[in-house]
Amino acid sequence: MTNPQEIIAEHIVRKIKVIKTDTEVFESFVNGERSVRNDYRGRAIFELFQNAVDKAKSNVWITLDKTKKD
Repeated sequence: MTNPQEIIAEHIVRKIKVIKTDTEVFESFVNGERSVRNDYRGRAIFELFQNAVDKAKSNVWITLDKTKKD
């Protein structure tokens, strides 16, 4: 494995094998996903804005375009 895509692909294959064979790991992943979903419910826009602020060197500009459909 020399490139990031191969490393990621191998990691995914290993995780899928573990999930298929270990129900406790599977349940742990499901519960973790539920927890994250509940923590961020209704906060997606705020979290994106907060991430931008955290990364910004000085200003964050937000443009809302009501004419754009996608």
